[in-house]
Amino acid sequence: MREDVIGRANVEDTPELDRYYHELGRQESYALWTVANSIEPWHPQPTSLPQMWSYKAMRPLVLQALDLVSPEKAGRRVIALENPGRKGTSACVGWLYSGLQVMKPGESATAHSHASSALRFIIEGKGAYTVVDGHKMDLAAGDFVITPNGTWHDHGVESDGAVTIWQDGLDMLLVNQLDANFYAVHPDLVQKSNHPLNDSTMVYGGAGLLPAGGEAWSKPYSPSSNTNGAAPTRRWSTPRRRPTARPTTAS
Repeated sequence: MREDVIGRANVEDTPELDRYYHELGRQESYALWTVANSIEPWHPQPTSLPQMWSYKAMRPLVLQALDLVSPEKAGRRVIALENPGRKGTSACVGWLYSGLQVMKPGESATAHSHASSALRFIIEGKGAYTVVDGHKMDLAAGDFVITPNGTWHDHGVESDGAVTIWQDGLDMLLVNQLDANFYAVHPDLVQKSNHPLNDSTMVYGGAGLLPAGGEAWSKPYSPSSNTNGAAPTRRWSTPRRRPTARPTTAS
């Protein structure tokens, strides 16, 4: 794609150049100027479309999965959100993934690790927990928890808990585009927690404070991975594009 603009590729085709391009192709190479304007556009050109998922509509479908598939068979019982402009990519928006995971009391998912980073927002339920590199923390509606990349982690709901739904968010699709992803299952399938419940939050949760004595935190990520939040919202949306026409006021 040629552009008659200073600083942009504007090379006209000639028989000599065609022969040259052919020889470059034989060496698995190409001339940048033949594609530069396409792969470096003037501004972002997203294919994601504005989309809103209604929790009221999604919730019964998510709960239905409890009777259709077990976490042992599914690996993770998740209903993923797919942007209508990104069909076939598993993306919620851009190269980001999001889904709704559901577990019932007494269930747990196999411990695993992956190169992508993850976040989880607990929408409803109680008695849920996650274990990250041996540190166990309990989760309830309104909690927000992060899972740093490369960490062993597993999730579950205590037997005296309630059906729990949370929203997952991962950058695994972006990591896949960089050919840098991996996935591993813990050799023991379930982690053994060697620390008191919620220890990382209790020890490192004080703003501007570090624990006195004891072993310093040595891992390459923050120990404050759980935040107790307010009441959850009931819908999700991808960012809407800024309108180019004159805005109108909705009644």
